[in-house]
Amino acid sequence: MQTYASMKQLFLFLLLGLVSIPVMAQNAVGFDAGYLRSHTSIAEYIRTGRSTSLLDSVSIDPDYASFQAAFTTDIDLGKGLFLSTGFHYVRKGMKRVAFSDSATTYYVEATQHYVGLSVLIEYHYKIKKSRFGIFAGAGPQIDFAVGKQNNGVLFSGKGTNLLMPFCRFSETDLSIAAEAGPSYKIGPGDLIVKFCYHYGLSDVLEDPYVIGRSSSFGISVGYMVKLK
Repeated sequence: MQTYASMKQLFLFLLLGLVSIPVMAQNAVGFDAGYLRSHTSIAEYIRTGRSTSLLDSVSIDPDYASFQAAFTTDIDLGKGLFLSTGFHYVRKGMKRVAFSDSATTYYVEATQHYVGLSVLIEYHYKIKKSRFGIFAGAGPQIDFAVGKQNNGVLFSGKGTNLLMPFCRFSETDLSIAAEAGPSYKIGPGDLIVKFCYHYGLSDVLEDPYVIGRSSSFGISVGYMVKLK
């Protein structure tokens, strides 16, 4: 666990260092917002003293649809390559975690708000004699949990031991981000449509016996303004 924590700290240090590069040399800034759909894959180890897993006692809807938004800065590296750094907001998790007794079904929405940073290497191509262009890129992303805990963590009463392991999220979520889309020149900048995919690298749940991996895809619309 200490090694994994050290890797996260090193990752964050490198990410913050890369993010600081464009501050004095920005070529473009922009904002985009849109739709994000996340999926959480769940696995579980058998707990000491139990012959069955908690997954045998609960039902989970692992998909969740939400809003996403990002502020982006680009620096031109030459030959169509750009260093693109982003500050973003997303909400990820599971639409429902539920269990039933003989009379009642109990369920909660297990989600977490995040703010995060991303550093992507992108390639931009402008179609000659046209306002249209395309872009594509990939790179690391780190998300930090913010806001109050979800109702699954705050739930008290029968079934708390069943809900809690699937509702308590880790403080950070590391992933690889990829994005691509078209652009169209309007005024001093470009209107963009961005398609994104995030592949989770870390365990997003705190329970030692439950492993959660998050992946997500989405679409957003935004505008990039050139500064130079």
